[in-house]
Parts: sequence; C-alpha cells; structure tokens
Amino acid sequence: MSSEIDQLRSYTLAKQEIGALVRSVKQFFQAQEQREKAEQCQEILVHLAEDRFNLTVVGQFKRGKSSLMNAIVGREVLPTGLRPWCVSPSGARHDE
Repeated sequence: MSSEIDQLRSYTLAKQEIGALVRSVKQFFQAQEQREKAEQCQEILVHLAEDRFNLTVVGQFKRGKSSLMNAIVGREVLPTGLRPWCVSPSGARHDE
C-alpha cells in the first residue's frame, strides 16, 4: 500500500511542477502580448486540472485487452468472453 501512496505522491508532485512551469510560460506570453499562446497555456492548465488522460490499448483479437483494462480500473467495465466484443474503438470514462 505504501508504494501506491508513494507513486501517487510522485505523480502529484510532477503534476504540480508541470503546472508551475506552464503558468510561468503563460505569464511570459502575456508579458509579450502573445494572447493566443497564453490562451493555449491556459487550456493546458485546464486539462492538467481535469486529471484525465487517454490510454490506448491495441492488439489481436482475444488477447486480453479488455481484461487488462478492467484490471487497471479495478472492476469490470468492458465486456469479456469467448466472442470478440470490441471490434471497434471502445471507451470508458470515470465520472465522480
């Protein structure tokens, strides 16, 4: 359990460092009156605060991709079984 906590702390610290860097770059662009680039930095900060990411898993049929994703999220959200279920892109989203 402590390794997961350490990983979460490392992730949080890295995220805070990236946020501080992006804020610095945004301030630079604002000082240079480069509004579009400053707005792009703001969009990055918003995405960073949302704490979302995309994870793509590809492979041959029946190789355990859905099982892997279910294991990552800790519950069965994608179907698994004997016949191929996910023949096209599938997605799962966590809502609080």
